[in-house]
Amino acid sequence: MPSELPRVTLRIEKEYIDKLKAIAEENERSLNQEIVFTLKQRIKEYEEKNGKINTSKLSVSKIG
Repeated sequence: MPSELPRVTLRIEKEYIDKLKAIAEENERSLNQEIVFTLKQRIKEYEEKNGKINTSKLSVSKIG
């Protein structure tokens, strides 16, 4: 069954894709799972330092 999660197109240099693939393989994750994990970790670190991000006025349709 297809995911209902929003999709985001990511433009990234091949070097970083290759490195993320290597990390994902080491962690037994897909590339997508590794990217999501990495983003969640970065957001957690940011919020620990700067406080919780208020997303109530943000919308996925406004990305870009």
